[in-house]
Amino acid sequence: MRTHPFALSVLAAGLVLCLPVPAGALVLQATYNTPGSAFDVDVVGNLVYVADGNAGLRIVDISNPVAPFEVGFLDTAGFAYGVDVVGDLAYVADGSLLRIIDVSGPSSPSEVGSFDTGDPGTPVKVEVVGNLAYVADGDTSLRILDLSSPAAPVEVGSFDATGFVNDVEVEGTLAYLTISAEEVPGLQVVDVSNPAAPVSFRVYASPGFPAGLDVSGTVVHLADGPAVDLIDVASSPVTLLGTFALPDPFDDFVQDVDAVGDLVYVAGSTFHFSGSSGWLRVVDFSDPSAPVELEFHSTVRTLRRVEVSAGLVVAAGLEDGVRVFAGGPACSDGLDDDGDGFVDFPDDPGCRNAEQNTENPRCQDGLDNDGDGGTDFDGGEAALGAGNGDPDGPDPQCVGRPWKKGEGGGGCGLGFELAPVLGLLAWRRRRVGRDRPTAGSRRASLRPRVRGD
Repeated sequence: MRTHPFALSVLAAGLVLCLPVPAGALVLQATYNTPGSAFDVDVVGNLVYVADGNAGLRIVDISNPVAPFEVGFLDTAGFAYGVDVVGDLAYVADGSLLRIIDVSGPSSPSEVGSFDTGDPGTPVKVEVVGNLAYVADGDTSLRILDLSSPAAPVEVGSFDATGFVNDVEVEGTLAYLTISAEEVPGLQVVDVSNPAAPVSFRVYASPGFPAGLDVSGTVVHLADGPAVDLIDVASSPVTLLGTFALPDPFDDFVQDVDAVGDLVYVAGSTFHFSGSSGWLRVVDFSDPSAPVELEFHSTVRTLRRVEVSAGLVVAAGLEDGVRVFAGGPACSDGLDDDGDGFVDFPDDPGCRNAEQNTENPRCQDGLDNDGDGGTDFDGGEAALGAGNGDPDGPDPQCVGRPWKKGEGGGGCGLGFELAPVLGLLAWRRRRVGRDRPTAGSRRASLRPRVRGD
């Protein structure tokens, strides 16, 4: 069979017209190497607060994502594992202490108070809600501290988790803990409506090794060793909605997750004989029973934590420091992705919510994609400007739904994008047919030319 380069190139061009921009795409902007080991990050506005191991608290400015720089630090006496920033105070899990640090002046943070959890506790993560700090205290338990006086925190309650508490997140009156234990590792949900007397609410016995988690309502994304589990704790027993398994169940390990809508940003590591390497994955959980990996970015060392904020993905990479990616949902990335003159939800009529991954739906592109005589949800004015819409009015498939990705049969699929391709191929064939000589004309062209012919 003879290959026609022209046909192939035109076909490829036609197909490219309809390839969407991948949701959750990651583009590395910069890496900032902190002096210690970046174990945790909390992003607040343009500042990244880094729990940097033996280098304490570091504060990094990412207002220009391609050129982050340190604006201030406090080299604590312990080993900084976790950080949570609320208002002008940073709460740092540091050695055997929870340290409370005034960051109202980021260039010169100063400690204002602390709480010693005592042996054998090791605070590794903290979340502050109102006047209470929920401390994942390693080998001992969940500790609940009253922060009404930041200079002198007071313990008001605790919960014995019978294992090593790796992470804590609070949603409403429930605290979610990841527990690593030889007998029954898993997810422990604790009712903290009475902080002085927390009680067990739900338990999920994990098949893996739980590390980080992210909670939305009653749904938990759990970093569970070689997998990410999606769990609904609304009823007892809890419901496992889906699992994303990593390629190598023996050497791959999920350290942390951050979910934005259906997209889950997964930070982790792969162990080798010579050490370990890291990676960041983006997984689409829109169908929990069949999650799909969309993006993969490798790093030299383990990625320990990940946080998505305002169109940026920030990862703590131990020896790799802080990595900043452009990413996150298109409807909250600060860009005019579809060129319609509007940026992000709620200003962009093509964005149903801030967590939407596509900012280019058919129902607001100014085209009659399905050929039914109507254009877009408002006749095309959202894309073309007031007074420039379709005189036939809006497309009934799109009325009131600018975010709709399809317009009737949709603009892409094996049909729309092939129309220009097939037209060009037909033109090329007619052109070749006209130019091809007939048998008689070919013989005539081969005769020697004689003067006078």
